Amino acid sequence: MSKSKVIEVTEISIVDIGDQGQGVGRAPDGKVYMVQNTVPGDIVHIEAKIRRGKVSYARPTSRIKDSEYRVTPFCAHFGSCGGCKWQHMSYEGQLKYKQKNVFDALTRIGGIQDPDIRPISGVDQDRYYRNKLEFSFGARWLEPDELNQDVPLIRQALGFHRPGSFEKIINVDHCYLQNDPSNAIRNFIKDYSTEHNLSYYNVKEHNGLLRNITVRTNVAGDCMVTLIFGEDQPANIESINQAIQEQFPNITLYNIINTKWNDSIFNLTPVFIFGQGYLIEKLGDLKFKIGPKSFFQTNSKQAFRLYQFTEEFANLQGNEIVYDLYSGTGTIGLYLAHKASKVICVEEIKEAVDDAHINAELNKINNATFYTGDVMKMLKEGIFEKEGKPDLIILDPPRAGLHQDSIPFLTDIEVPRIVYISCNPATQARDIKLLSTKYRHIVSQPVDMFPHTAHIENVTLLELIK
Repeated sequence: MSKSKVIEVTEISIVDIGDQGQGVGRAPDGKVYMVQNTVPGDIVHIEAKIRRGKVSYARPTSRIKDSEYRVTPFCAHFGSCGGCKWQHMSYEGQLKYKQKNVFDALTRIGGIQDPDIRPISGVDQDRYYRNKLEFSFGARWLEPDELNQDVPLIRQALGFHRPGSFEKIINVDHCYLQNDPSNAIRNFIKDYSTEHNLSYYNVKEHNGLLRNITVRTNVAGDCMVTLIFGEDQPANIESINQAIQEQFPNITLYNIINTKWNDSIFNLTPVFIFGQGYLIEKLGDLKFKIGPKSFFQTNSKQAFRLYQFTEEFANLQGNEIVYDLYSGTGTIGLYLAHKASKVICVEEIKEAVDDAHINAELNKINNATFYTGDVMKMLKEGIFEKEGKPDLIILDPPRAGLHQDSIPFLTDIEVPRIVYISCNPATQARDIKLLSTKYRHIVSQPVDMFPHTAHIENVTLLELIK
């Protein structure tokens, strides 16, 4: 078995940042290292571990020069929790490198020379921007300095999974991702369960009462909690439900009992305990009803901006047939419906389509049709022939991008405009290149949905080459 060796490298210049939060460092000899806890512009000495001729990790031993974008992380859990990996970089720096990510993808992968890319649309508030968080109960991750302390240690935790260690949980005291009462509810449940000796879920032994919590909020400040149990203990479940209702009477509470080995709840039925039973979120003039298992954009304010850019690029006049492919809950299609003749939405996940029907009815939209099925399958079965030739196609595929067999259907139809929305600039750029036999890139609008992470949405307008 080959052994690891540790080498020291001096004066590494950090020139970029990767999607996992590591800095991209270049040594004087040209070698590249992914260096933990660094920011573009830093100059550092590093220690790198080499195994089988490859660098398994690199960390700074000292910083010679601090980047102009380096800041002190505001969260006490930074470095342990994997949720906000860019917190040590200023928001100005984050936007700069997200913009660069889109430019690099379109030019290097998409092959577009000098693409028209608008300045990224950043958030007004880089904290408390999420409307949904999922927390887990379990065995607590112990920090290295705790292992050497001769004091009793709290072994149970409620928070986020430790990156790379699914059975360990980072105990979160305060999370800056979601507005109140999210932190208050989580900490109350943690204190109540500790005081009443309620067991936490053990992922290895597959036992324990308290398993997960999902907290949803809306812009108006309403809150819905789903408390998920790993075992059916009626007396303990009733007692914690009563305690939550007494402490937070204005929220909505659901229960789910999940005795499966995995955490998925989509084949399980939530049990309504108290409250209104749902949340209403507004995007412009539209209302969206959100239940305990609803699909919805997790940053409501930025989702609204993304839809506004989509509407601008769509440039609808009122008589167009619009296809919203990979439509999710149909939010984009419903948002555009008032300016179209009809909208056809296609989505594979049935629960998302069910939500789309509810929201169409809620907003009294009757010119939207929803199909449940795989986009590729629907294209092969002739959905364009059935519903009419599109004047506009909205594409919003998963991170993997378009199914490559769908490209000929999109080029053959010769739709005048395509608006392509993507959370992965690399796969989007690949697909744009494949579509370039018939369509040309007009403009892109990056939108930052998730500050302090590498994630970026990009809205792109393609037009038919005439």
